[in-house]
Amino acid sequence: MNANGITPAWIKAITDFKERLAEPILWYPYPALIAFSLVTILSGHLLTYLNPRLGTSVEVIPLEAPRLILGDIWLGIKLNGDVLEIMTTDRHIFRWKNKTLERKDMAELVGYLKGKTRHQAHRAGLKMKAMESEVRAIIAIDKNVSYAHLNPVLYALAEAKISKYGFESRIIN
Repeated sequence: MNANGITPAWIKAITDFKERLAEPILWYPYPALIAFSLVTILSGHLLTYLNPRLGTSVEVIPLEAPRLILGDIWLGIKLNGDVLEIMTTDRHIFRWKNKTLERKDMAELVGYLKGKTRHQAHRAGLKMKAMESEVRAIIAIDKNVSYAHLNPVLYALAEAKISKYGFESRIIN
């Protein structure tokens, strides 16, 4: 023990502590980076879930139109070569070649649409409210899709008993 009351064990502990602090610790930003990355990834997934139009390459025609209530079913239709692609709000993608289109090729899309109408009716029953209107479909059509390509989709809507549908357009201010 010296005049200040410091023992050699304290001096050794302090010098060891100084040596530890002199070495750089490179791991300390990693927990913050991991947390930031997880928040970024999860919020990105949430944003694409909230807006079905994000991530689709359907470029709709710009027209003057009033703002309408969003329909219950959203279908994005685009032509990729000779394959017609239909994307739904919950990211189901239906593809078929336009040249060899038969009724059995549309069965999967018709089944999906019938399931959506059943779900809407079930949801209205759980709320104990009559459906204000029938199930509506909003169709976003790419600029290079013609009526001949759209015709099978309209047949599928009719077969699923969806009689109310509208076409999405980009509103010009």
